[in-house]
Formats: sequence, structure tokens, C-alpha cells
Amino acid sequence: MDSACTVSEILKEVVEKLALEKNVETYSLYHVCPELDLEIVMKDTDNICDYMYTAENFAKPKGHHGKITWQFVFKKRVYRTNPNNMQPEKLDSKSLHLIYHQAVDEIVRGNQPIPKEHCMQLVALQLLVDQV
Repeated sequence: MDSACTVSEILKEVVEKLALEKNVETYSLYHVCPELDLEIVMKDTDNICDYMYTAENFAKPKGHHGKITWQFVFKKRVYRTNPNNMQPEKLDSKSLHLIYHQAVDEIVRGNQPIPKEHCMQLVALQLLVDQV
């Protein structure tokens, strides 16, 4: 792979190397800047080099002090539906584990405020993953 690769090509290779389910459409790459709390979903047809160029030439916002870093983040697409219909037992263990970590990250970052009961469901999902 080189910097001229498309997001789709990289997704296929990551899915293959991690031995995940072959349905590449259920995964995405994100261009993330933690310091500015930016997360941009990358289109399958985009070239990685375009995002690298953006990161290298990104102007710091006024008043921001410190280093700005950009990362590429691989995530499973999570569709927000009724959690009772999720059927985690039908997901492969790697996908379920990835969804769990993404959910925890979203909760910790404050993007998904949830009640105590849902926190307990999240713990139950982790126990399910640990049993598989």
C-alpha cells in the first residue's frame, strides 16, 4: 500500500489482516484530531494522500496552543437501533469486541450520555464477549 491508495483499498486490507467478517461495507476509516475533537468519516473513494496533505497543511485555530496530531482510526459502523434488537449472539466475537470498545469510547467522550441501566447492558456485552 502507498499514499495513493483509496480508503476502500485500505479497509479491505485491514479487514483481511484482522480476519474480520468479509463485509467491508460495515467498516469505516476516520480522520481524527483529538486535540480539536474532530472526527471526519472518510469516503471509500477518497485517497489517503489527500487526508495526509490536509493534516500537514492544517492551520491551527486562533488561541490554540500546543501540538495538533491527526490519526486514522478504523471503526465498525454502529447503527443506532433498538438495543433489544441488536442480537449480539449473532455477531462474530471480533466485531462484537470492536463495537464494545467504540461504545465505551463514545460514552467516555460524552458523545453518548446513557442511563445507569444502559451502562449495565454494556458491561453485560463485555461479559458475553469474554465468554466467546
